[in-house]
Amino acid sequence: MLSGKNLYLLGYGDILRRLYHLQKPIANRIVTLSRNTRAHPDPENALAVELGRGSDWQLSQQDENSVVIYTPTPTDRSIAGYRQGYLKTSEELINKLHPDTWLMLVSSTRVYRGHQNTTINDLSPPLAADEYGQVLIDMEELVTSNHQNTIIVRPSGIYGRSTSRWERLMNTPEESGHRLGNRIHADDLARFMSFLIERIPSCKPGGYIVTDGAPASESEVIDYLMGLNRKHTSEGIALHASALAKSGFKLDYPSYRQGLLALKR
Repeated sequence: MLSGKNLYLLGYGDILRRLYHLQKPIANRIVTLSRNTRAHPDPENALAVELGRGSDWQLSQQDENSVVIYTPTPTDRSIAGYRQGYLKTSEELINKLHPDTWLMLVSSTRVYRGHQNTTINDLSPPLAADEYGQVLIDMEELVTSNHQNTIIVRPSGIYGRSTSRWERLMNTPEESGHRLGNRIHADDLARFMSFLIERIPSCKPGGYIVTDGAPASESEVIDYLMGLNRKHTSEGIALHASALAKSGFKLDYPSYRQGLLALKR
């Protein structure tokens, strides 16, 4: 049965490709928007758009069944690149939205890094540790203050393409970090976003931390992969995805152990 949703996927990268394949059988229509359309599965519904440049483009056929999903990225790793990639693009986007259209904005748990040695959940206030995190907070505030029907998704430590990075760290374990952190498999992230889309408009605007339930440092993950059982002293924040848990959604990979094992198969 079709969900009846008209979806607009902006920033068509790895996560939105996974989401596309989940929603393709049930959505009424899916339009993808990105800088180029060469790798799109449906070229007739793919638009080449570069946000934040003031170009002339529109999102057609918007109504209460329309959902825009946006995964912004910085234009480069400088503060100016973050402001351009997150703030300028979001400002342009909200000016294109119909008031009834729903927006799902993918941000990051980087907005919480100013907290130290504590557990964070969805009720915790954002607190930036640096200018980069503050740009993300400013983006979220810009969007939510100008568009009522907004859902913010805050993933942490996305993985899911390969184990190559972890294999490199296994060869040089001394380079692995000791800061505590959570992770989320890309498939679980895409599945949760699809889960929320199907519940619009009954779900309320708000924010969702999207992480697993196993906070661990890189060193702990490397030890797991190497079959070691050493004690670690890790500082940082542990994330609890309280709103996700209350929603009834179940992760396929509730910790990095199951997720990395699946990648190795």
